[in-house]
Amino acid sequence: MTRRQTRTVIITAVVLGLFCLGMVLWAVTRSPDPVAEPVPNPTTSASTTSATPSSTASTTSAAPTTTTTTKTTTKAPPPPKTTTKAPAAPPATTVNALCQAEQWRRDTQYNSGALVQHNGFEWYARAWSYNAEPGANAEDAWIKAINC
Repeated sequence: MTRRQTRTVIITAVVLGLFCLGMVLWAVTRSPDPVAEPVPNPTTSASTTSATPSSTASTTSAAPTTTTTTKTTTKAPPPPKTTTKAPAAPPATTVNALCQAEQWRRDTQYNSGALVQHNGFEWYARAWSYNAEPGANAEDAWIKAINC
């Protein structure tokens, strides 16, 4: 390795090291993301108030103690209603969930890449075809894809 290549490698290593050090310092010194506290369901709070009249040094009688307790219960709003849609039913021509293609029809042209069902299999059109029955043609226009 030449001196120039050695210097390039050293400079690159120093720059990458400084970049990594900067990223570590940034991650350590940044303020954390605020985290929302969950709302209790239902919220119950109780407050107690106590009142005692003050007595002066000249009187020797004790005043009665009064205690008031208030209990408040608050219900959280109900969760939002979610609706789930039933999965779409496969087309009527489908035998199982894997075969989603329509049935092959005579006197129909099919472009390259078309998928059809015929005789319990799904077939892939290799090229444009017209009246070529999948699995029975000499041109190999159709490739057997999966067993339905």
